[in-house]
Amino acid sequence: MVGCASGGGIPDAHARIREWSRVEERVVTADQDPGLTCPKDVADPSVSPYRVGPVNRALKVLSVIGEAQGNLTLGQISVLSGVPRSTVFKYLKTLEEDGFVVQDTRSETFCVGPTLWRLSRSRNLIRLLSAAAGPVLSRLRGRIKETTVWGLLDSGDFCVAGVEPGPAPGAVRLQVGTRLPAMGSALGRAALAALPRARLTHLLAKDAARTSGHLERMLADADAVRTSGMAIEEGERDPKVWCCAVPVASVGECPPVALGVLVPRLRGPRILAPDGPYFLPDLKWAAARIARSLGQEGQSGAEPRARSAS
Repeated sequence: MVGCASGGGIPDAHARIREWSRVEERVVTADQDPGLTCPKDVADPSVSPYRVGPVNRALKVLSVIGEAQGNLTLGQISVLSGVPRSTVFKYLKTLEEDGFVVQDTRSETFCVGPTLWRLSRSRNLIRLLSAAAGPVLSRLRGRIKETTVWGLLDSGDFCVAGVEPGPAPGAVRLQVGTRLPAMGSALGRAALAALPRARLTHLLAKDAARTSGHLERMLADADAVRTSGMAIEEGERDPKVWCCAVPVASVGECPPVALGVLVPRLRGPRILAPDGPYFLPDLKWAAARIARSLGQEGQSGAEPRARSAS
């Protein structure tokens, strides 16, 4: 084995190679996409290690377009966002494909696209629904002493948007954001009943294809809920829980909404009567009150007198 004349020669050479590699890495990275990343030894300690540079810059580009008073050119977007023109161009083409931005080919300018408008409208609808349903749900819970819940149809499922846990011992607990099968839950069936027949048929046809269900039977079930004004669930989905739900009258482009009362199985049989649960008038009054708050014509009427399960 050949030795080295200088004891520190090989380590020094290795150190220089590592340093050249780091310099080359910084140069290549900057050429490919300035600011994309940097070695840990020169990284900004104030920046989260989980931060993704391209995503951050794409969001800057989108924010600049969204906050503008009018359409913007490629150059204007680059200046306002601080992102190089070539990178902005790539981001815009990607955002345009997904509908987040739209290009006016005549003026070669960009503006907010339909996808962002839909997201904004959905957020405003949820805020409006929460403001209308929250107080009514709380009042309803106080009257019947059981867990009350509201939610809306979303992509073929029923999504729980608000819950007021009942004060009684053993009251049912349910998390906001829980997704229930539309046809497999009382809340989902009640929300479906608020849909116009043509839209209901279209939605159930897709569900029938996905679940191998029978469309005619599903339509008949929805008609029965619409006729009676309520949907009952006697432990089919969860053996420990009974549920009674009613639809909220459809308002404009608002997604179908339903209200429900969740009751523990042991108290379930006591709530049923030939004409429905003892709290059904309260539940229907609450649904009418929410519809009225959302702009639906008609009166919710006087609040029903409190009734008990006994």
